[in-house]
Amino acid sequence: MEDIYPLRAASTLPRSREAAGIFPPALSAVAFDAVEELLYAAGVDGRVTAMHAPSLERFSAVHAHGDAHGGAHAILPHRDGGVGGYGGAFGGAHVSLSAERATFHSSGGVMRWGVDVAADDPTNDPVTCGAIDAPHALGSAGGRAFIGRVSPTMTTIDIATGKISATDDVSGARCARRDRSIH
Repeated sequence: MEDIYPLRAASTLPRSREAAGIFPPALSAVAFDAVEELLYAAGVDGRVTAMHAPSLERFSAVHAHGDAHGGAHAILPHRDGGVGGYGGAFGGAHVSLSAERATFHSSGGVMRWGVDVAADDPTNDPVTCGAIDAPHALGSAGGRAFIGRVSPTMTTIDIATGKISATDDVSGARCARRDRSIH
């Protein structure tokens, strides 16, 4: 097996299980945190694994989204894992998204918060995408996570508190003009 797949970094399974024909679940999302030099990989089973670059040695793994929430399909790195008084101001962190839930974990796998964003109708109106508006000053805590859904609804979550700060109807909205400026 090692000659076919020499890098087994994302796998958390013991060699005995692989020898028995049981392999890790497929990846559903990958993101790189350039500040912390961590590669995040999420599986269809909802587990998010952080690996150090360049060796891809496993740093942490957390079951961020349970079976009821489906697999994680987006990972949004955030440079400040110390939000809300939970540690140093320069630690890494990430927001991960499943069809109905957004969770915030430190790079070490400690959960800060989880929000059921689309729990009311996860089949017809699941979470599809997200982005982070991080604070501009180094070491300042907070920021916002913008969570998009199939419907023209955008949810804004305060990263420091994990509370939904706004839910807006964005039907008919445009993100950029021809000159690429935001309006």
